[in-house]
Amino acid sequence: MSDMPAARNARNRIRPLKTFPQADNINRVFAFVDAVAAGKDNWHALEDHMGLSYRAVFNYMHAARWLDLLKPDRAQHGRYLLSSTGARYAKITDPGKRAAFRRRQVLQSKVIRSLANCFDLEPEAFREQVLEALEPPGRNSNAAVHNSDTGITIEQLTDTFTRVGGTTGETSRRRAYAVRAWRKDV
Repeated sequence: MSDMPAARNARNRIRPLKTFPQADNINRVFAFVDAVAAGKDNWHALEDHMGLSYRAVFNYMHAARWLDLLKPDRAQHGRYLLSSTGARYAKITDPGKRAAFRRRQVLQSKVIRSLANCFDLEPEAFREQVLEALEPPGRNSNAAVHNSDTGITIEQLTDTFTRVGGTTGETSRRRAYAVRAWRKDV
């Protein structure tokens, strides 16, 4: 019986890595929030408004749900509503406050906490390492080979998504790059 809470905690730590969305532009994730707030709250309207494929809309809606910005409308299949967090964001008009909100939402996200647990680091310390590791490369460098000398590398993140998240190498790599892309945008 004493192993039950430990097993549950381990599952809760791992689940966010298994379900981490592959939406690689955090600003676009928040643009979906604005679109839903403006009444474009179903798949077809979002495809048309955002100019994205069905699969891309799925990935961005997944990310918005994952960040607790949107939720499915239980009364009407295929429609989305703003969560309380999404509604707070939609009401902010100041660009600086919107940017701070996006940054806070990403840094307090489940993936940062889950990755901190995987690397046996305190979440606050890990957030700083993630910020360092995920700092985008300079204009003259190649993003595909960029690594940080002081933080967690893309390879380490990819390995973690593969090992803990149970995904294949390519999916894990896309997820690792999505984490980095989110960092670039916050």
